[in-house]
Order: sequence, then C-alpha cells, then structure tokens
Amino acid sequence: MRYYCHLAADGVDSTNLQLYALEQAARCWNELAEDQVRYPSAEDIPYYTERLAFILSCFGLSLTQLLGQNVPSREKKKMDQAGDLLTALLAA
Repeated sequence: MRYYCHLAADGVDSTNLQLYALEQAARCWNELAEDQVRYPSAEDIPYYTERLAFILSCFGLSLTQLLGQNVPSREKKKMDQAGDLLTALLAA
C-alpha cells in the first residue's frame, strides 16, 4: 500500500490528497468500465449512480487541491474556478 501522508524533512506531516483522490477516481472508473462490459445495461451494474458520484467527487477533490496550490499566485484572479474547469472537462 502506498502512503499519501509522510513526515517531511522539516518535521511537518504532509498529505497528498490530490494524488490520492485522482488515483481513487481512476481506479473506480476502471472498475466501472469493466462492469459496463460485464453487464447488459447500466441499470444492472451494482451501485452505478453512487459509483459515478464517488468518481466525480474524487476527481473534483483532486482538481480543487491542484488549484489550491496556486492560491498564493499573483495571477490567481486570472485562473478559472475549479467548478468551471470540472464542467468543461466533463463536457469534453
């Protein structure tokens, strides 16, 4: 199992929620894709809607964590909002 929290050289705990959330979204997406091949329709896939909601939540968390790293930037006002980016990504 990979660790997403570690003690940095300066003695501070560090957590990489961005990477963890992105990996969870990818893992669940791949499992769901396998189930779509296995089952005849989406209605037959166990917890289909809940799994999609979880994937979207993990992906959104990863995106907001990534954008949160840029908060101190002077260019912050020029950056798109996380919700707008997520909407654009999902529409593609």
